[in-house]
Amino acid sequence: MQIIKKDGRLEQFDFNKIKAAVAKSAARVEYEISKIEWKAIEGDIRTLTIVCDSITVAEMHGFVER
Repeated sequence: MQIIKKDGRLEQFDFNKIKAAVAKSAARVEYEISKIEWKAIEGDIRTLTIVCDSITVAEMHGFVER
């Protein structure tokens, strides 16, 4: 899956970037994400990568928040 950056560039999807952003957000509110929660997040996003060829950064952000 390709991520469409704000400036229009395409970038290959990298779950590690999502994981880093989610971990940073969780740390700000002093929340530790469990292994089960990480597996659920990764599973949902991996499913998204199967059904979408590309997605904007804003769309991915909204998906991850939900």
